[in-house]
Amino acid sequence: MIGSPRKPDTKNRRRRSDGSQFYIVSGRKYFDKELNEIEEDNDYTFTPEQRRVYKTVGGAPHLDGTYTIFGEVVSGMDVVDAIEQVETDREWRPVEDIRLKNIRILR
Repeated sequence: MIGSPRKPDTKNRRRRSDGSQFYIVSGRKYFDKELNEIEEDNDYTFTPEQRRVYKTVGGAPHLDGTYTIFGEVVSGMDVVDAIEQVETDREWRPVEDIRLKNIRILR
């Protein structure tokens, strides 16, 4: 998935998304215990289908209900995997900027 980041709730009470940045979720698979903890921490209940997907396909369930998702990577996950390997700082930002040269919007 491709989504919009935002500032923390303490500085952004209306939870507005950033209009000039995005993130790509590569995700991972989760266990029921982890999903239960996320539900408790976020006062959120996953549907049976969401649980099935998070346990078999993966994702980032801690983002559910609080961030705007606006797209999906349909090809080029090898590039996403390579980006995932770059050196990052303490805030998970790449030490050297990664620039996109080309994207294609399907719809």
